[in-house]
Amino acid sequence: MKAILLQFANFLKQIGSQMIQFGVMIIAFKSALKSVLANPWAAIAIGAAMVAAAAVMTALINKQAKENAPKLAKGGLTFGPTYAMVGDNPNAGVDPEVIAPLSKLKDMMVGGGTTNVNITLSGELTAKGRDLVYAIGKENFKTNILGG
Repeated sequence: MKAILLQFANFLKQIGSQMIQFGVMIIAFKSALKSVLANPWAAIAIGAAMVAAAAVMTALINKQAKENAPKLAKGGLTFGPTYAMVGDNPNAGVDPEVIAPLSKLKDMMVGGGTTNVNITLSGELTAKGRDLVYAIGKENFKTNILGG
């Protein structure tokens, strides 16, 4: 929950900053427009400055989007459209990342489909209180969200 709130706060900060920049640009545009009507050469100069400003703004926005994109080198799940950095695993050349719907993941794995693995355990398993609640919650998540 904390991560979601921090992302939302960062989003609000970015939007606020962009609104301030937009307001400053509008003020400059209004004053420039008065000069343009009196001098066509001023219009050309202002037009060139606006194109340059747009290029700088686009570069800054793209840089900020790249820096803030979630990095999924350690894995992750998405439940809708998500802008994310993929392939950022330093070993991606020899240990590539998989980007696929969970339903298709089985077919992508070596051997494809289902593999049966038998594991024999011995000893005693004790789960009390919070441990038991955690284990049941995790199994419910697997069943309800991941389908098994």
